Amino acid sequence: MKPRLPQSTVLHHERYDAGPEVRDRPAYDAEMAQFSARNDMQATTWTARMLDRMGPIKAMNGRERIRATLARLGFEIR
Repeated sequence: MKPRLPQSTVLHHERYDAGPEVRDRPAYDAEMAQFSARNDMQATTWTARMLDRMGPIKAMNGRERIRATLARLGFEIR
């Protein structure tokens, strides 16, 4: 069975908290590396896979500026 990120990392109540993700990611990367090796999958970490999936900043086509634009329009985003 494929390992999953801990629920404390992916479940958020009312607001996003990156703290658990930062804390849990190294252990999950190690666990996924072992899983990948056991299943003859590409030897890479979960973090590297996610970064590859997201691509370069230019692939966002301007979406990286949404937060700043909304703030200028008066929307408060925490």
